[in-house]
Amino acid sequence: MSPIESRSSRAFESDSPLTVTSASEVDLPKLPKLERLGIFHPWTERGFLDELDHSESRLLIARRDATGEPVGFLAARRCIDEAEIVRVVVDPSERQRGVATQLLIEAIRLLTIEGVHELFLEVREDNSAALGLYRKFSFRVLKQRPNYTPDGCTALVLKADSADLKWIAAA
Repeated sequence: MSPIESRSSRAFESDSPLTVTSASEVDLPKLPKLERLGIFHPWTERGFLDELDHSESRLLIARRDATGEPVGFLAARRCIDEAEIVRVVVDPSERQRGVATQLLIEAIRLLTIEGVHELFLEVREDNSAALGLYRKFSFRVLKQRPNYTPDGCTALVLKADSADLKWIAAA
């Protein structure tokens, strides 16, 4: 059992308990539906199964304890001592309630335990809510990718390293 599988905690901005766990095959039918609420080019159920089957992928799910239904998920891929967060999706009705924050905290804790020293992600430059969150986690802009998305938006490549993230891993 990973360190996060038994962790239950409260999201920062919500009084409703939130649990973050590793995903399993039982969760797969629900994830594409959740993703379609927030991603223009969602993965298929097969894509999620590939993530579960890949030894270096981490797929975490946030659930409200009252319903047990997924309200968000995070997918990350590790390569030796670095990792990339490839997806953070939160149900629109759950945004601004600490779901993404809790997913990031648990992912950083897990990846740090696994020896990750550098963490990368890409985000649309017009996604101010996500950028604000990532800045709170000490992510900084590494470079820009102009016209990166299908609609022509610039993507920002962000990076945080173990010195930036040690406060989370120690918590």
